[in-house]
Order: sequence, then C-alpha cells, then structure tokens
Amino acid sequence: MVALSGISIALFMVYGVLTTISFGILGFCLFPILFLPMLYPIYAILQVLTGKSFVIPIVTDFMKSQGWLDI
Repeated sequence: MVALSGISIALFMVYGVLTTISFGILGFCLFPILFLPMLYPIYAILQVLTGKSFVIPIVTDFMKSQGWLDI
C-alpha cells in the first residue's frame, strides 16, 4: 500500500472539488440547450390534440406540394 503525504491528499481533494464544480457548471449550462428543443414537439402535440391545425414550415409545405395534405 502506498503511503500518501499530506500534500498529495490535499491535491486529490482539490481535484475532486474542481471536477465536481466543473461538471455542475457544465450541467447547468447544457440543461437549457438540451431541454428547450423538446418543448417544440410537446407544443405541436398539444395543438394537434386540441383540434387546431399545426404547420411545420418545411414539412407542411412539402406535403401540400405533393398532394398528401389538404389544409
């Protein structure tokens, strides 16, 4: 078993704290970026379930031009 000196233990603890803080900040910053795109499909689903017509700009235009959709 390797004996650790006081300095190496302190460095190990500092490394653990900095890693924890870094991942916390990274998670805090990435959460909105990863979560907000999920709101658009939820909004679309709610619009369709309430009986309203919902238009997805590129997809709806393509489907109309192919004659697959009558709106």
